[in-house]
Amino acid sequence: MKRGRLYAWHILPIELYRNHELVLVTESTVLTDDVTSWVAFRLLRDDPQSHLAVHMHGAGGTVASRYRVYNYHALSAGHSGKIPVLTFDYRGFGCCVGSPSEEGLITDDLDVIDWAVKGAGVHPSRILIFRQSMGTAVCIAVSKHLALLPQPVLFVSTILVAPFVDMATLVSAI
Repeated sequence: MKRGRLYAWHILPIELYRNHELVLVTESTVLTDDVTSWVAFRLLRDDPQSHLAVHMHGAGGTVASRYRVYNYHALSAGHSGKIPVLTFDYRGFGCCVGSPSEEGLITDDLDVIDWAVKGAGVHPSRILIFRQSMGTAVCIAVSKHLALLPQPVLFVSTILVAPFVDMATLVSAI
């Protein structure tokens, strides 16, 4: 499966942003492939009490869809200043090129989780997985894959919102 670039947002909880606002607003806002040197990611990586909510949206919309903001806010409000959100578009959604496929979506999700653990330095025990609609099926496949590895990868929590009964039901709703 060809790996591509994914478009992602890293959303800080409002309290964490307020506490570091002066330094955060002075950083570059240019799109980059390496955000690990940014203050926002250092705050996440260096605080052993923080968690990361990895948000995977459903088939409708993109990370920028207005109604998704409520999810981001709810996830980051769970523990005062300690739960940033990482959300991304699948291939073929939003700013990401390509066409969505089952294998591609699973690859994209594994890549994001791999980046969160290895790139951002967040241990899986500090990662909360949030999946919605179509994302729930991808989540189950990815969670099974990671749990069956010789060194199983287990997350602090997995939240499935609005899972679908079967593919026909999902497609009929689009």
